[in-house]
Amino acid sequence: MQRQPTVKKTASGYIIFKPTEEACRVKAANEKKLLNRCMSPEVVRGDAVAAAVKAGLPNPDNFTLLGFYPMQIGKYRGQTFHWLMENDMGYVAYLVNQVERETAGSSIISIHKQKLKVTAFTFVYKIM
Repeated sequence: MQRQPTVKKTASGYIIFKPTEEACRVKAANEKKLLNRCMSPEVVRGDAVAAAVKAGLPNPDNFTLLGFYPMQIGKYRGQTFHWLMENDMGYVAYLVNQVERETAGSSIISIHKQKLKVTAFTFVYKIM
């Protein structure tokens, strides 16, 4: 199910993306959980392929597959990139900004951040 992002326009004309109610519930639930280590990119990709097949997409293209990648870090860990794009675009913008400021590394967290950045940019370009 695709939803429109929740937005608020300020008096000065700025648009602020607000998290959905579902995003607020997930964030609160994740705050109570212990932090786990990140899964390897290969495991995450395998889980994404399995989720895509379960969703009826036996041969997804790379963009579609990235949408099934689960977040490995942050307040929405465990949720897919696609879910995050639907539920908290403000957080996506924040994460992409943070990735832009970092130098790409070879750590598992860095790899996952780069994949989220690719997903976000591809998503934005597809809807424009």
